[in-house]
Parts: sequence; structure tokens; C-alpha cells
Amino acid sequence: MTFHVRIECDSVGVRSVDDGTAFNPLDVPAPPTLQAPEDREIGGLGILLLRKMADHMSYEHRDGCNILTLEKTCPKQDHEQT
Repeated sequence: MTFHVRIECDSVGVRSVDDGTAFNPLDVPAPPTLQAPEDREIGGLGILLLRKMADHMSYEHRDGCNILTLEKTCPKQDHEQT
């Protein structure tokens, strides 16, 4: 697995590329978070976390590789100079 990170003044992008079995995390239904943890099936919370944190996610399977791209826009901050 490789990660590519892009940092700009108003956004951050992360792309992961692996040659494992095709798996589109965007097709996975959201887990039921209102159930008690002991009543839920294991798994799915990491994908939920990424969905909540990212402003944009995309997936493609190309040339035998899974490519997942996450984008997060950073809020502009007013930096006053004193």
C-alpha cells in the first residue's frame, strides 16, 4: 500500500493505492450507530469516520489497484499581524 499526500493552503488530499482484492468502501452501508456496541457487528466504524471527516471521497479500481482518494477543505483563518 502506498499513500500520496497533497497539502495546499486551503485543502489536504490523501490517496491510498493498494493491489488487494477490489473493495469499494463507498458501497458499504453505514453501520447502525444507535445500537449498543455489544449488539453491533464488528467493523465499519473506520469507514464511517472517514466519511464524516472528509469533504469528498472517491474510489476507483484501475489496473488491478484500489485507489481511494480523500479531500478535506481547510477553513481559512484570519491571521492578524501585530
